[in-house]
Amino acid sequence: MKNILISALLFTCILTYSQVTVPYRVGSKFGISDASGKMIIPAEYDKIDVSTLHPGEFTASKGNDADRFTSTYIYGNKIVLKDSRYNFFNENYSFVNAVKIDNLHGFYSSQGVGYSSTDVYTLNGKKVFDRSFRDVYYVEDDKKPVLKDEILILLNELNNKYSLVLLDKKTLKVSKTFFENAEKNTTDYKLFPKSFSITYTTPPLSKKKLTINFENGKVKDFYEETLREERPSSGYGSYSSSSGSGSYYNEAMKPYSSGETKPQPPVPEMKKISASKKYTEPFSQKKTETEKAELSSNTVIKTVNGKTGFFDTLKNDWIIPAEYDEITMMSTFCTFCSMYIVKKGKYYQILEFSGNEKKLYEGKFEMLPLLEKKNYGKEGFHLIELYDQNGNFFCYADQNGVKFYKQ
Repeated sequence: MKNILISALLFTCILTYSQVTVPYRVGSKFGISDASGKMIIPAEYDKIDVSTLHPGEFTASKGNDADRFTSTYIYGNKIVLKDSRYNFFNENYSFVNAVKIDNLHGFYSSQGVGYSSTDVYTLNGKKVFDRSFRDVYYVEDDKKPVLKDEILILLNELNNKYSLVLLDKKTLKVSKTFFENAEKNTTDYKLFPKSFSITYTTPPLSKKKLTINFENGKVKDFYEETLREERPSSGYGSYSSSSGSGSYYNEAMKPYSSGETKPQPPVPEMKKISASKKYTEPFSQKKTETEKAELSSNTVIKTVNGKTGFFDTLKNDWIIPAEYDEITMMSTFCTFCSMYIVKKGKYYQILEFSGNEKKLYEGKFEMLPLLEKKNYGKEGFHLIELYDQNGNFFCYADQNGVKFYKQ
C-alpha cells in the first residue's frame, strides 16, 4: 500500500512538472492557464511576461507606467511575490533575486550601476536577509549542488563592499561569515566544484586569498593567505605614431573613380522582424521591430507571376518556392534553425529550416506570429506570440493555431 501511494505521488509530481502553462488573455486581462485553456491563476493582470528558462515562471504586472505599476512573480505556476514594486526577478538555486530600480534613466545611462537594489526571497515568498543589496551571487554548481544543506553567497552591499557568507537553507540563518567589508574581489573557479577561491582586499589595502574546499556536500575546510599588494608601476608612457592615421593618408587611399557609374536596378530586400521589450519595465508593451535582413551573396528574393520566393543562385534551386505574398525572416534564439514568416492571402504561417529539413507549422494566423520558444514545457509544444497590425503584442498561441484568448 505504501509503495502504491509513493508511486501515485511521484506520478502526480511528474504530471505537474510537465504541465504546459501559458498566459491566457480574457478580454483585456491576462491570467495563467494550461494548454486546454483551464485557468490556474485568474485573468487580472495587464501583462504577463514568459520566462523561457523555466516553464511555469512568469512576471505579471498591473499598471502601465513606471510610477504606478505593481509586479507579481510566479514560479512553478504559483504566486511567490504578489503586487510588489520590483522591476524584475531572477531565480537562482531555489532563491529569488528581486530587483527594484529607483531611477530607470539613471539605471540605463550607468548600465545598472548604483540605481537598483536587490532583495532575496525563498520560493515560498519569505525574505531571507533583513537588508537590500547591490547584487547577490551564488557560488553553486548548475548540475549538482556543492553543498547539501547550505549555500555559499557573495553579497555586494549597497555601499559596494563585499561579504562572503554561508547560509543554512532550512533555517535561513548565516552560519559562517568568511569576510565582510571587502572593497574588491576576484573569484577563481578553476578547481570548482572541489574548491573555490576568492581574492579580496580589505582596508587598509590588505590583500588576501581565501580557499574553501568541499567534500560530501559540506565545507571540508578553508584557509586564508595574505598576498603582497602590487604597487602600480610609474614611468613615462611611450609615444607611438600610427602610420597612415592622418587625413592625407585617408584621402590617398580612396578608390579611383573614372567617372559616372550607371545606376543599378534596385534589389528586392527581405525584412527581418523581432520582438522587443525591456526586461526592466514589466509595465511596458512588447512590440515588433523591423530591419533589413542580411542575406548571403548567393540568395535572392524572386518574384514569379506576382508571387514571392527565396532563391539560391548557387544551387539554382528554390529555398522557399514563389507562392507567397510576403516572406519575412524571423529573429529567433533557435541555435540550429532559421525561421521565416510566410503570408498567403490574409493568413500567416511559420516556416522552419533545421539542417536539411523544412517544416511548415500547421497554425494559420491573421495576426503576425513570432516564435517565442520551441519545446516549451514539453517536446513538440511551441509557444508563439501574436502581434496586431500596429506591432503590439496581443496574445499567445501554439504551433497548431490554438489561440490562448477569449472575449
